[in-house]
Amino acid sequence: MWVESSQAQDGQEILLQCAQRSGWELTRVLLRLYHYSAGRYFFHRRGEDGAYAILEIDIVESMSWKGIHYVDNTFLAKHLLSYPQGFFKPSPGIEASILLLKTLLFEGEVLEKYRERIVDFSSKDPTGFVESISKPLGRKIARVLLSMAKEEKWSEIGESRHSLQWRLVIRAVANNPLWQVRQTALYFYSRLRERLSAKCGFFLVLIGPDGSGKTTTAEMLLESEVIKKLFPNRTYFYRNFSFTPELKTIASLFGIKFKQKESESRKRDSTAVPFGILRSMIYPIYYGFEYFLGRFWLWREKEQHCRITVFDRYFYEYFLQKQFIKCPRWFLSLISRIIAQPDALVFLQNEPEVVYARKQELSIEEIVQHSQVCERIVYHHPNGFVVHTSSKGDVLTEIQGIVITQLQHKQGALLRKVGWRERGQRNN
Repeated sequence: MWVESSQAQDGQEILLQCAQRSGWELTRVLLRLYHYSAGRYFFHRRGEDGAYAILEIDIVESMSWKGIHYVDNTFLAKHLLSYPQGFFKPSPGIEASILLLKTLLFEGEVLEKYRERIVDFSSKDPTGFVESISKPLGRKIARVLLSMAKEEKWSEIGESRHSLQWRLVIRAVANNPLWQVRQTALYFYSRLRERLSAKCGFFLVLIGPDGSGKTTTAEMLLESEVIKKLFPNRTYFYRNFSFTPELKTIASLFGIKFKQKESESRKRDSTAVPFGILRSMIYPIYYGFEYFLGRFWLWREKEQHCRITVFDRYFYEYFLQKQFIKCPRWFLSLISRIIAQPDALVFLQNEPEVVYARKQELSIEEIVQHSQVCERIVYHHPNGFVVHTSSKGDVLTEIQGIVITQLQHKQGALLRKVGWRERGQRNN
């Protein structure tokens, strides 16, 4: 949706009111900070079947690339087609120019899904196509692009990307140097702020005894439409980040050989032999350092790339594994506080007999013990949750709800900044 800068505040308020009255809740906002209201707005609501639906609305105040307009705002505002419902739509030629340039400048090619529409709309309104981009690119280049689009020379258009970007920069500075320098500075300042302060990513950890369904749940969650719409990037980790070499590799450099294979040190069944105190502390220290380094990876990926990271097990396994029973609990608790902290720590709970039927690596008594430990961990964690896994569909919906709620909590200050209030508190 395009909104004139002078009407930005009204446009945002109308959007939020319409969403509220239609039963949609604001999940999160990715604001373009150099504008008042421009950005991506994500809303959610639950259907009668309990399933979540996600709605994304993108608001722009200008068609721009790195702070440089590639469509003439003034021309766009004067050539809007009105509809009875109160909406306005750009003329076909303007829409064709937007579809062509926005994907070309940002993606490096004209996306195939837009090509047929570009050809159709530019043929219906060639004047609108040329005039809308004549100021940013020049009339001669605008006509060349029109001709290439009609002839469907998409590869040649793609090859012109960098020359078009340079032409945009040169003409923008030449037409209005002071204004453009200011806009470009605001753009890069906003990008820096977004990277330092944005809270758009998510870190989720699943714990539970073997057979509780952690791997299956993680796969289902990452492939669900709700999560795909909320997060363009998704990553799954099993146990650790694998940033550092295995401990046995480091030990071999000093001529140390473990009597037991390191892969066996991760076993949790009844046949596992407890380590001595020293060895039981070395593993959490070494791999705890890797989890600590994970803070920096998560910060970059969560905030810069809007990524959800789902961990199956994580550091909390050391509280469960029989080999580390001699490691002081206070020591493990200390390390668990300095490593990367999940936005949601979910214990997948079920009856011991059900868990045992799925996987017989642990006895029922051990499953009970592990479940009690997991319950204590999430009870003492500020973002801890317990989800019963009796129904796969309910599990998926409940975890999606946890993600949505935690996203709202993370963005609480920003949601208040854009004027959002909980349902029932907004004046009609």
